[in-house]
Amino acid sequence: MAALDIQYGPSHTEFKVDKHGNVNIIEIAARMAAENICDLVQITTGLDYLKATIDIALGKETRS
Repeated sequence: MAALDIQYGPSHTEFKVDKHGNVNIIEIAARMAAENICDLVQITTGLDYLKATIDIALGKETRS
């Protein structure tokens, strides 16, 4: 995320691959994803995504 100067915190990226295999960027943003992403991150990685995002915003260290 160097081109966007995103150094810390959540990022949301969406790509779309068309039928020819071309990859198109839909969105890149310095934000949390919507819907159930916090639950999915917790289940798959054990990381409390919301807490980590809040800690980063407050300048606290968090595990990666």
